[in-house]
Parts: sequence; C-alpha cells; structure tokens
Amino acid sequence: LYGSIGGSTDLVSITLPGYSVGMIYAIRTAGVDPASGRRIFLDKSGKKVLYEQVPVFGKNQWEYEDGTKAPAIATASDAVVYKNTTPKVYGGWSNKFTYKRVSLDALFTYQFGGFMYYGTQGTLMDNRFANNSTMILRRWKKAGDITDVPKVQDGDFTSWGYSLPLTANVYSSDYIRLKNLTISYMLPEKFLKKAQISDMSLFLSGQNLLLFTPYPGADPEVTSTDNTSATQGFDRNMMPNAKIYTIGLKVNF
Repeated sequence: LYGSIGGSTDLVSITLPGYSVGMIYAIRTAGVDPASGRRIFLDKSGKKVLYEQVPVFGKNQWEYEDGTKAPAIATASDAVVYKNTTPKVYGGWSNKFTYKRVSLDALFTYQFGGFMYYGTQGTLMDNRFANNSTMILRRWKKAGDITDVPKVQDGDFTSWGYSLPLTANVYSSDYIRLKNLTISYMLPEKFLKKAQISDMSLFLSGQNLLLFTPYPGADPEVTSTDNTSATQGFDRNMMPNAKIYTIGLKVNF
C-alpha cells in the first residue's frame, strides 16, 4: 500500500509486509551529469536517465546516457522502497544536580537510525524562482563542474522533486536535543518565617534550547502528518519546535 501524503505527489509513503511501517517510497538519483548539468535519475532497473526541462534542439527531455529517448521517470513505475522513517533507537536522559540552594534539572531526548523526507527542499530548489535556497549558488555552470545541484532552467520543478519523490531529498533524522533545562534557587528560611512560608524558590526554565542533528531542515522531530503513525518522517514547510523561556516563583505555605 502506498500513497501520497496530503495530496503532495513528492511525499510518498509505503507499507509492505516485512518492512517498517511508513517507509519512504522514492525515485533514486545519481547526482548531476558533469558534461551537461542534467539531473541523473535511475529507473526501476537501475539504468541512468538524464533529465532536462528545456532540451536543446535534437535532444530529449528524458534520455539515456547514449542519447536515445527514454520513458519519463514516474513514481508508479520507477520508485523503490528506500528508507525507514521509524528510528531504531529513541529515548531520553534526565538528571538533577544540587549545590547548596541551587539546583539544575536537565532533560535530553534523542533518536537514531531513522530518516526524514525533506520535502521543503523540493520547494526551495524549485526553478520557478519562488524562494530558492542558497544551495542554488553551487549549481552546475559549465562542462566539467562537479556538483549535486543541476543547471538552472526556468520552470524546472522536476530535478529537485517538487512533483516526484526523490532520494536526493532524504536525510538522516538523528538528533540529540536539550529538551528542558531548569535552574532554581531556594531562598533561605530566615527570610520566610515571618511570612509563614515554608519554602520559596525562584526558577528559570527553557524548552528546546539546543539541537544537534545532521538534518538540514528546521527540525527532525516534526512531521507534516501530525501523529499519524503510518506516515511519519515527511517534512513539507514545517515549523520547528518552539523555544520557550519561563521565569517563575514557587511558594509553599
């Protein structure tokens, strides 16, 4: 069973017997042809197919390395079961450190072994020039250039997968996050007796303060499908978890 997520043709999940739930179903890419700057796709059999939005006279939009015309690459015929979106390991570590009247509470969360489909990248590299990423600066410009960014052609929304699910947009979703950090100070009892207060403490707390991850998107913990278990690991223009700071006073009478 496979299908696009939220109607997005580049976000495609598949669930099959013997695989993890919600695998990424994508078309393989093999970089950029140094001679022509065209994106290299791999069809179902693994054969290279070069793509060019506006081919020069005598060339084909889709063609094999020898220049012969190739069938258009499509999800239904050329996508493969690619990477798992479910992390193999996840959890958290918390501890509390106390020195005299000062205490520090810290919670770290982590996950390893999963992958995320970075659909936002397909949008940012869309050559209709709505809002390009700075990745466009390392685009192919002349024969012999070695790069992972195809040459720029107006209207090309295929090379980066705006309309197709591509392995070029898949990244590790590993991360370690400082989820919560709280520093508190308990006031001395001699200042509290007259007010009949048993204890009072001041605290400063922060959430989502630090994130260490190879994922290039905003946040590897968010997903475009909320809590739907079968379609996790797909990020299309999602906002990261917000940083939250809290200052407070805790009083026990």
